[in-house]
Amino acid sequence: MLTTSVAASQESVANWRVRAFDAAAIAFRYRPFLKAIAAAEFPDQLQSRVDDSDLVQETLLKATQNIDQFRGTTEEELESWLRESLLNQVRDCVRFHGRQQRDVALEIAIPQSQVRCPDPSASEQLRRTESQERIWKIVSELPEDYRTVILLRQQMDLTFVEIAEQMQRSPDAVRMLWGRAIVVLGEKLKSPG
Repeated sequence: MLTTSVAASQESVANWRVRAFDAAAIAFRYRPFLKAIAAAEFPDQLQSRVDDSDLVQETLLKATQNIDQFRGTTEEELESWLRESLLNQVRDCVRFHGRQQRDVALEIAIPQSQVRCPDPSASEQLRRTESQERIWKIVSELPEDYRTVILLRQQMDLTFVEIAEQMQRSPDAVRMLWGRAIVVLGEKLKSPG
């Protein structure tokens, strides 16, 4: 009976981790966090060669592919795991570019105003617009508390403490509400529609 209870408890924890750390939810939630770290940690002299957003994207891709290797159970542990993964990406990039023959310090960055990026195709623009519209349509259909916490966190970029004050809840309650809202949003995004 005790082994059945332990096995059920372990399965429950594993299911919680899969729901709480869904790939779409991780990317949606942690991109700004990782972007800020990349901007602070990435050497200025390499920014003309590599965009730190690429490192963030690569980190999120690897994290979602290797989420089964994450052994933590809290948001703080997930943040630490993602941060370390990003810092490994930065170190690898610095090592790679440090082996190059050219002196990175002598390179001249071209001002953005002189760089002509190809405009996204009409179909790509339409796909992006449709994707954003679908996300906000789904958010608008969520229960009021879920909708509120997502909008305050994503649109207004408020901290959990600030959201807690506005929603008259504790910061921990808001974190849990946020986690549940993101899980529901991720599930609805996976369904065809």
